[in-house]
Amino acid sequence: MGILKKFFILLIITFSFGELTRIQFPNSVAITLNDIVVFIFVGVWLIFKLVGKRRFNKPSLLFPILIFFLVTVLSLFINAFKLSLNELAVSSLYCLRWVVYAGLYFALSDLNIKFGNKSKFILAIPVVVILLAGYVQYLLYPNLGNLYYLGWDEHLYRMFGVFLDPNFAGVFFVLSLIYLISLLLQGTKIKQWKWAFLASIAGLNLIAVYLTYSRTALIALVIGILILSFYKINKRILTVVLMLLFLLVLVIPKSFKTEGTNLFRSVSIEQRIKSGEVAFSIFKDNPIFGVGFDAYRYYQKSHGYLGGQYWDVTHAGSGADNSYLFILATTGIVGFTAYLYLLYRMFLIGKAKKSNLKYFACASLAVFCVSGLFINVLFYTFLMEWIWIVFALTENS
Repeated sequence: MGILKKFFILLIITFSFGELTRIQFPNSVAITLNDIVVFIFVGVWLIFKLVGKRRFNKPSLLFPILIFFLVTVLSLFINAFKLSLNELAVSSLYCLRWVVYAGLYFALSDLNIKFGNKSKFILAIPVVVILLAGYVQYLLYPNLGNLYYLGWDEHLYRMFGVFLDPNFAGVFFVLSLIYLISLLLQGTKIKQWKWAFLASIAGLNLIAVYLTYSRTALIALVIGILILSFYKINKRILTVVLMLLFLLVLVIPKSFKTEGTNLFRSVSIEQRIKSGEVAFSIFKDNPIFGVGFDAYRYYQKSHGYLGGQYWDVTHAGSGADNSYLFILATTGIVGFTAYLYLLYRMFLIGKAKKSNLKYFACASLAVFCVSGLFINVLFYTFLMEWIWIVFALTENS
């Protein structure tokens, strides 16, 4: 398994590049360097298992992951006659991508406990790199308007970092802050200089959450800190973080008066309401199995919900802002029930008494689920990857 451990380091490095290595194809397909490494990592693990005839440990989430995956395939199969061959192939690729990313959970939970404990600190690498890249971007590249033709919004004067989107970046910063706090809570178990370094990074991370001007991230931050405080029975964490966040809102000058940096903006709320209405309308017309997993863009196009020159690359076309409505629209009640069962089983792992990472996992899951109410975070590959790694390490521990 030594080669897997090396590939895991490579995986962490490519994760740090985010969307910067993204290659967009004209048929709505896009791939990043991280996608390639994830596929190789999971593939190598499977080869070790099959060729080496090694014993397959059945992790806790095996059954719910398989159920949801099979439902996604079935939903696409049922709607196959409504799609062209190219559209069916493209939609099928995301089913494959989802199960391969879920494969990270199986592969990492299969590694030994000693490596799992080391991996907790290895995760600090992408956290630091992505955080520093975010500050460099905020200072030197505050406008993403030149990439509008590739489906990106301009996000003027907001920190979007390597994810090229302030909302996804904000949720990642919240998840990484939860991670850093969980390490700091170990106290005497880590060296003093390392504790001071992690505390400094955590402080910069908190500021980064604010600089994304993402209300989703701010709400998720409060929820995540509440969960941490509940598990650790340490109200000082909640008090300190919320006070710092309040001071940030008051003290940091808003030099740039734009719609995006206005925390009370209404345009994005209206867009999300409209996105939700479209998703719910599609669900009502296809309530049992939906329109097919990741066939959402093509259904919108054929039914007049989506148009324009860049309909095949715009990120707004591939999903609804609300992840749960997206699941309902694409996999129906059957898929929605299967996914809720998966989340429930993840929660059970997070609260397991034998895991010393339970508060970290539960807080991360809470952030993940709450964010899904406002943006399609549940199916954003980089954040999916982070969550699968978190739960693999939790189970491994």
